[in-house]
Amino acid sequence: MTTFLGLVASGLGVGAIYGLVALGFVLIYKSSKVINFAVGEFLAFGAYFCWALLVQAHFPTWLGVILTLAMGAILGLVVEHLALRPMIGQPLLAVIMATLAISILLSGIMTLIWGGPPKAYPHGLIPRGIMEFGDIVVPTQLVWCFVIGTIGIAILILFFQRTKSGLFMRATAEDHQVAQAAGIGVKGIFALTWAIAILVCAVAGILVG
Repeated sequence: MTTFLGLVASGLGVGAIYGLVALGFVLIYKSSKVINFAVGEFLAFGAYFCWALLVQAHFPTWLGVILTLAMGAILGLVVEHLALRPMIGQPLLAVIMATLAISILLSGIMTLIWGGPPKAYPHGLIPRGIMEFGDIVVPTQLVWCFVIGTIGIAILILFFQRTKSGLFMRATAEDHQVAQAAGIGVKGIFALTWAIAILVCAVAGILVG
C-alpha cells in the first residue's frame, strides 16, 4: 500500500504538468476549434529557451523564468498573427495543417540551435531531494511540480471567472458570431488565447526540464 500511495503522489506531480499542457491545448481548441499539433514543440521550446538563459547566458533564475514566460506569450502572439490569422475563412483542415507545419518548423529550429543531445538544467531551479509523508517518500521536484501546476491552474480559473478578458474568451468559445455581435473583438481574443496557451506550455516546459 505504501508503494501504491507513493506512486499516486508522484503521479499527481507529473499529472500537474500534463494538466498545464492540456490547458494550453484546450484553450486553443475551445476558442477557435483548431487542433494544435505544435503543443509539444511549444513546450520543448520553452524548456530549451529557459535552459539557454540559465546555462548559456548565465541569467539569474528568476529573470530567466520571467523572460521565458514573456517569450511564450510573445511567441503565441506572433504565431497567431503571422501564421493563423491569414487562415481565417479557410477550411479547418488547412488551419490544422498549418499547426503541423509550425510543429515541424519549431522542431527544426530547436535542432539547429541546440542540437540533439539532452540538456541538464542547473541545480537550484527546483529543490531536489525527497520529502517524507509518513511512510510515503516522494521526490521533492514532483511535489513542487504539483504545487506550481495547481497554482497555475487556479490562476487561470480565476482569470476566466473574474476578469473581463476571461469572460470575453468564454463567450468567444461558446459562439464566435454571437460574441462578435456583442462587440467582442474576436481576433484580439484569438491572439490573447494563443499568448496564454503558449505561456502555459512554457511553464510546463520549464517543469519538465
